[in-house]
Amino acid sequence: MSSGAIGVHSSYIMFQRAQRDHDRLQESYKQWSTKREKTKQDLVKQIASINESGLDPKKTTNKLSKLNAQLSAFQAEEDEVPDADLLQSSPLARPCHRPAYRRLAFENALKQSEERKRLAEEVYNAAVAAKQSSTGAPAAPSEPAESPPVEAEDAPPPTPPLSPEATSSSKPMSRIKKIDAYLTRLESGKGMTKTFAPDRQGPSYGKWSLRAATFEPGRAKPASS
Repeated sequence: MSSGAIGVHSSYIMFQRAQRDHDRLQESYKQWSTKREKTKQDLVKQIASINESGLDPKKTTNKLSKLNAQLSAFQAEEDEVPDADLLQSSPLARPCHRPAYRRLAFENALKQSEERKRLAEEVYNAAVAAKQSSTGAPAAPSEPAESPPVEAEDAPPPTPPLSPEATSSSKPMSRIKKIDAYLTRLESGKGMTKTFAPDRQGPSYGKWSLRAATFEPGRAKPASS
């Protein structure tokens, strides 16, 4: 495979990973925001149900005051303005665990992820353009135009089957999944040692056991010179 094909393929993998990470981050932020909104709506519904129940105020005052306090604390968390400098300098500080700082951290991470995805897409497009210019092939249009129907007599001869290289470059998704799985396994280090370089046990020589006063048989120890 030529170096151009390798560049296109590797840059495509980088773009797919950047897109995947961005989508996962967006989903995490959406789930966190949905959970926060659900907590607020639950408090509002409980307060409304107590007010509409018509029960004795003496029995509901204590519970109602607790719910109102929780709702006020929740609203104070929503109205807090986070310190961006504190989050950047000390992201593990105690104040940075509050919801306002977590929301800001999500927004910053989404901006960085969007920029990473944009750069990866630019690299992929540049690699495709470089490969097309080196081979002299025209740039492929984004949306193929519909051609008029061709008569049977004027129909072109059938195209030969694609080579394995062309097939893998046109549909790299299966290869991307295999490479992703391999790289993930390689980076984690789990299973790689046992598969490719099993640990070898050192020779066990015969020795005396001081506790039981018995001799443990083993391999004969070589004589020292």
